[in-house]
Amino acid sequence: MNRLFYLTILLFIFSCKNKATKVKPIISTITESVYASGFLKSNQQYQAFATVNGIIETIYLKEGDSVKVGTPIL
Repeated sequence: MNRLFYLTILLFIFSCKNKATKVKPIISTITESVYASGFLKSNQQYQAFATVNGIIETIYLKEGDSVKVGTPIL
């Protein structure tokens, strides 16, 4: 029982060390660039979903057209 107690105490002592990595910033030229891909969306962009499944037979509007409430799209 004593061994278990001492082992537990040692475990707590050695596991609580501060292992934080220290960083020292310096002023220099940029040596790396990061590139990423993604999608750019408008602030007022809206995504519509159909309530039923099926095949689109006719598209009534083209990209960029204005739409009012109740106007059929597809």
